[in-house]
Amino acid sequence: MRILINRIFSFVFLALFLTACGNKEEKNALEILSQAKQKYESLEYNNAKILLDSIHQTFPRIISVRRQADTLLWHIQRYEFTRSLLYVDTMIVNKENELITATKGFEFQKDSTYQDFGNYVHKTMTIGRNAQRCYLQPYVNEKGEFFVLSQFFGNFSVHQKKVQVVANELFVESEEGVFNAFYNESDVCESLIFEEKALNNLHDFIVDNAQSRIKVRLLGDRSYVYYLENLDKEAFVKTQHLSVVLSDLYLLRKEKETAISKLEKLNKKLQ
Repeated sequence: MRILINRIFSFVFLALFLTACGNKEEKNALEILSQAKQKYESLEYNNAKILLDSIHQTFPRIISVRRQADTLLWHIQRYEFTRSLLYVDTMIVNKENELITATKGFEFQKDSTYQDFGNYVHKTMTIGRNAQRCYLQPYVNEKGEFFVLSQFFGNFSVHQKKVQVVANELFVESEEGVFNAFYNESDVCESLIFEEKALNNLHDFIVDNAQSRIKVRLLGDRSYVYYLENLDKEAFVKTQHLSVVLSDLYLLRKEKETAISKLEKLNKKLQ
């Protein structure tokens, strides 16, 4: 009987002890929550978030206070995403205005059946204006991704695989591109398309050396050399600038989509 009584007292004491500890923890957690609310009202959002995070880390068992901390955090995040959305909207308008200027002199091409994103080609570099010559055609898609088409025209086949450009005793060589060719009785027309990752910064090299004489060497079953014309180099410079503008605009629009999605989720949580 005495042993049973001692066990009962032990359980009671332990329950009282745990209750006292729990009350103390809850009091401390509520005090930190109060400090976080003060920081929130003072617009010190980063400091408020640090305090809220400490509640979750230090008092994992105080669920009621942690829920209040989550609610306050959602209010902070909603403000931050709203502010970010306003900033992004302003940046998008600025970039769209910049795009209007940057696309002057370019032709937009898109086959809706096969393409999700259309391409911008400088008007001096369209295929119709460059029949029966060898050249490098830079173009960029709506996401800002850079491409280069290597076009060879002659009375023999090179079966080009790579392109090398040389200027000021330096050179850059591409990876292998996607090859295609057309033949008639006396002429050969070959095309080699490079995505940006296969260029090995060849396009940047051309832009950086646009004021110099640039040699193009086609590498395949045989080698063929020619020099970039000034209009071609100018097209690379303008296409690279357009690429930057389009890339920035694409990323800003994706950022806007993300902010809107997160705001919708936060608003549902706070209803």
